[in-house]
Amino acid sequence: MCLGIPMKQTDAQCGQTFENDPTDNQDVDDESEVDPDDEEEVDDWMLLCRINQNYGEAVDWFEMVRAVPRDLLKESPGWIYSQRREAEEHGQHFREDDQQCVIDPETLNEKQRLAYDIITSQNGDNAEPVYMIVCGTAGTATTGIAAFSINGQTLHSAAQLPIREYRDLQGDSLQRLQLRLEGKRFLIIDEMSMIGHKMLSWLDNRLRAGTGKEDIPFGGMSVILMGDFGQLPPVGDKPMYVSDQVMRQASENPEAVAFRALLMRMRNGEVTGEDWKLLLEHSTTNYEKLLQLGQPVAKIQAKHSGHGASAATSDEAGGLDAVLFLSTKAEVMLTCNLWAEVGLCNGSFGTIEQIWFAENMGPPNLLIAVLVHFHSYTGPAFLDACSKCIPVPPKVFEWVADGKCLSRQQVPLRLRYAMTIHKSQGQTLTKAVVHLGKGEKVAGCTFVATSRVRSIHDIVFEPMTFDRLKAIGRSKNMQKRLEAEQRLKVLAEKTVQTYNRS
Repeated sequence: MCLGIPMKQTDAQCGQTFENDPTDNQDVDDESEVDPDDEEEVDDWMLLCRINQNYGEAVDWFEMVRAVPRDLLKESPGWIYSQRREAEEHGQHFREDDQQCVIDPETLNEKQRLAYDIITSQNGDNAEPVYMIVCGTAGTATTGIAAFSINGQTLHSAAQLPIREYRDLQGDSLQRLQLRLEGKRFLIIDEMSMIGHKMLSWLDNRLRAGTGKEDIPFGGMSVILMGDFGQLPPVGDKPMYVSDQVMRQASENPEAVAFRALLMRMRNGEVTGEDWKLLLEHSTTNYEKLLQLGQPVAKIQAKHSGHGASAATSDEAGGLDAVLFLSTKAEVMLTCNLWAEVGLCNGSFGTIEQIWFAENMGPPNLLIAVLVHFHSYTGPAFLDACSKCIPVPPKVFEWVADGKCLSRQQVPLRLRYAMTIHKSQGQTLTKAVVHLGKGEKVAGCTFVATSRVRSIHDIVFEPMTFDRLKAIGRSKNMQKRLEAEQRLKVLAEKTVQTYNRS
């Protein structure tokens, strides 16, 4: 399944499309084990670029790099890493003051204010830890882009969690975690649907070790989970489920109220024929127009080490694609966390300003770096003339498969005109084009794709059948999630009664 973001049309720039894998109609035995990158085996924008774009030798790929000062060019591959290391060593912070969003508690709705009051009431030295789930549908960070939005860190970074195999921390690694947790009492985790049983267990172990309180759950820290378990489940882990109120579409005008009601029916697998007709009114077959860049395109092949590395998916290779097609003026997205604290995180959007190849080493060779203008970047300036233009060099990712050590070296970028639903979760999009495919391959996909926008007028769909929407209700884990939500609703009512009595 795929989601697209129509861009403001300038020259031949185009929009973003989210598309489903052609195998979506196959049965899936365990939804939690689905690989999100399975959704994008065929990249339509690549196919169109191959047909319409210029790959001839007439393109001078070295014209840009000749104008770059040699010392700057030499510095570019390791610049962002050296800046990050220096900032961490000196405790520097680069977030701009206007990005620190302070919320007046008086503006919270009734349930938000209740959660706020419960948490803040446990602020004394002898207060008991708080374990709370705060539910809010489609709009409440396990991902880098969500972490940056709330001036936080990813859970993997903050708790030094592994990607695959858990190991206890020792020596300097354990000391860094202990220093990070010193004086901390609350851990607030957003996008809770992407946290599974295994990750929660790993987190418990890390917090016990990091606080030194081995016999107390989560090391005695208060843990508050936020988000909506009706969204995408974790990959390779057992999911947990909850939800309550839609926030992204928070307006009270009749149209917004109707859109919220449609989203909740979609979320719970209860879509109607009228819902289907409404979505078809917002459909398009012209998404080819969104995929025409109109610029010379550089094909960039990754370097591989180890038998089978070239056939690995981008998910297996740390978000690095085996082949990239890039051009200047293209809208791109980072596929790894380079420096999340300053806005260079997995999912960050930017625009390519220049592509720097070494002399006589043009496409399809790996380049020196791609100069990208990142809209949300707040760190130190690489160029005086453009404070948000940052060089993104190739990155090496190593992993083990079947006992073999493999590696891939590639630029951690991907065109943002098309992204998977997993990449879109946690983001609010101004416009979107959605191709739902033939089936609900992963629970929550249709709901997440549709709820990325604020209004029904901000989204268009590739035509789909009514049976495709009804397939949401046939999702394997739907009934389990609804039963869990009912249990949590009862617990929430008891919490309200207990708190009101006190």
